[in-house]
Amino acid sequence: MKYLLVGFLCLASMAGTAAPDTVVKIGKTELTIPAPDGFVPVVPEMKALNQVLDAAMFGDNARLAHFIPESDASAALANQVPETASSFSVQTPKKAANQPVTKADFAQLMKELVNNNAEIIQKIEKQMPDYLKQANSKLKAVDPDINFQDISFAPLPAHQQDERVLAYSMYLTMQTAAGPTRIACTANILHVKAKLLFVYAYAAEKELEWTRDISKQWVTGILARNASTPEVAKLEESGSGMFRTPGGRIARSAIIGGVIGGIFGLVQMIRKKKSSTTTS
Repeated sequence: MKYLLVGFLCLASMAGTAAPDTVVKIGKTELTIPAPDGFVPVVPEMKALNQVLDAAMFGDNARLAHFIPESDASAALANQVPETASSFSVQTPKKAANQPVTKADFAQLMKELVNNNAEIIQKIEKQMPDYLKQANSKLKAVDPDINFQDISFAPLPAHQQDERVLAYSMYLTMQTAAGPTRIACTANILHVKAKLLFVYAYAAEKELEWTRDISKQWVTGILARNASTPEVAKLEESGSGMFRTPGGRIARSAIIGGVIGGIFGLVQMIRKKKSSTTTS
């Protein structure tokens, strides 16, 4: 009750104001993550929600932060899992957490994703049943009623590519006994302070353009709050790079992280459909 009260007081203090920035760490590097407009960070007091988010995570990535609509914060603090597909996830590949990522490394990663996209997707599709089996097992441990049969994804070509950002979108479809459910995702791979960030925006299928627009605003805010110091900038130019770890594996982690992370939104969309059917 004490922690719940603290959570509600924090929520009340945010009313009418922008949500506070979230500070995360990758290795020894601190990064400041602003909340997207209209969203608030998931805090430890939201225990049920954190359990689901932890279960819907690709094992090669670390979850650094997650954001939900401000209107759902009260329910989450009351230990409920909000029925919304709209959320934002911040992740990083564990393999690169303690290695500096240079500009050359990031350029190589973008090249790998753009030029070898078809090959990467093919490999992921072969491995996806195993990833989904693991995710399904974790989710059922949290909620026995969760049961999905399959997830497919349809990636779209990259729509932004520059020195620090690669952005692309995809549709995620979950097959259940009641039929398919589909959501949209925009993924951004960021080069920030010699580290890699994977940031994902999820929403209902018809809101793909919204995920792109708000992601662009959000990414601009993230980069603005995390300018490289002269020391870090020098490391980004000439430091030893992360690609002792194969770039292809990192590229797959970026895509798989978005797909597995999207399970949360898909499950919530299915629950919302069931609720609508029950009350109609």
